[in-house]
Amino acid sequence: MSTVGNIRIGRSADALVVAQSRPVISWQILGGGNDLRQDAYEIEVASDAAFSKNVVSSGQIKSSSVTQAAWPDSALKSREIRYVRVKAQINGTWTAWSAVATAEAPLFANKEWTSKPIALPNDPGKKGKAPSAIFRKEFDLASTGVRTRLYVTAQGLFDIQINGKAVSDELLNPAWTSYKQRIAFRTFDVSSLLTKGKNVISMVIADGWYRGQLTWEQYRNVFGDTAAAQCQLEIHESNGSITKIGTDDSWKVSTGEIQSADIYDGVTIDFNKEQKGWRQTGFDDSKWGKVEVCPVIRAKLFPMTSPPVRVTESIKAISETKTSRGSVIYDFGQNMAGLVRIKVKGKAGDKVTITHAEVLKEGELHRALLRTAKAEDNYTLADSNEIEISPLFTFHGFRYAEITTSAQITSVIA
Repeated sequence: MSTVGNIRIGRSADALVVAQSRPVISWQILGGGNDLRQDAYEIEVASDAAFSKNVVSSGQIKSSSVTQAAWPDSALKSREIRYVRVKAQINGTWTAWSAVATAEAPLFANKEWTSKPIALPNDPGKKGKAPSAIFRKEFDLASTGVRTRLYVTAQGLFDIQINGKAVSDELLNPAWTSYKQRIAFRTFDVSSLLTKGKNVISMVIADGWYRGQLTWEQYRNVFGDTAAAQCQLEIHESNGSITKIGTDDSWKVSTGEIQSADIYDGVTIDFNKEQKGWRQTGFDDSKWGKVEVCPVIRAKLFPMTSPPVRVTESIKAISETKTSRGSVIYDFGQNMAGLVRIKVKGKAGDKVTITHAEVLKEGELHRALLRTAKAEDNYTLADSNEIEISPLFTFHGFRYAEITTSAQITSVIA
């Protein structure tokens, strides 16, 4: 017997929120053998998962299409959640209702953002590559609510954690856009990361495409010269009230181990400059500075629902070749867009350099095709403990990676 399943609200399969106030609805016909024909469908939308309140039906619509059916209800408002189910007439017989799917609205209008963009005052990054700004805010919660949402964007790229834990496995957020017209933001469910009592939000910001080096000529500040962070945590209580914690002038700012981060050139990280514990509650930030509160973003803030950048596969090297210089060239057997993650054990002050290329020439990395891009990640170790390291805020196109170091490499993965 056929059933309706895999309901998709909007055009993304796994986005937490929809991108439009009237999202399209798609589904699949499951089971029932071959030669199946959908004759008609019906969609219901309700304000509760039991479909007992404010139920709106599309009516029975004659159609064989299972993709991008029109939203039958009134437009969603910011933060609103509605519930959707579908049934279909297959070869003359109606299926049961599908499992219930959820349509959640993000912040649709810029005015919904009560937080402010913040930046590092007197930021040397306006004139060239410089250390990434790090931000933190501690706060108390009497309740973790019934639903929490974290909305995050940046003029640049962001990495955000709550209580020392990443809010997702996504990288290189937000997506590259024409920043003067549109800036994407991400929405995260962070319910599992919050606790009653003390909490802390921490963020790192990098140049990214916003003000980092772009084009063959490596122009900087193409879209602006201020790398800024903006986030808004909303905690929904059972009584309908919302507690908001957002970026504002109460946040603190400093710099850490990331000395530079560039899409084309790679990263430079000095672990001697890491401020240990800064992403946890109780850290002493009394010597940190006050943030610069930036002008309100005028570009349209829109919910990013396209698939995010994340690690999708780990690849081991198929060969290792030691050069006359003492470095080692690793061949990963295929070209890729990605990064190299290594485990290394050395001593304080040891340097590790990872250089990338797509092809070899006479046994050496052939990097002429990269023109002025360095595609190189540089690390300085802080102690003799084994450490796993990988770059943040960059990626490389490569098959080969050359690692130069006097430290002991115990693992290499692309």
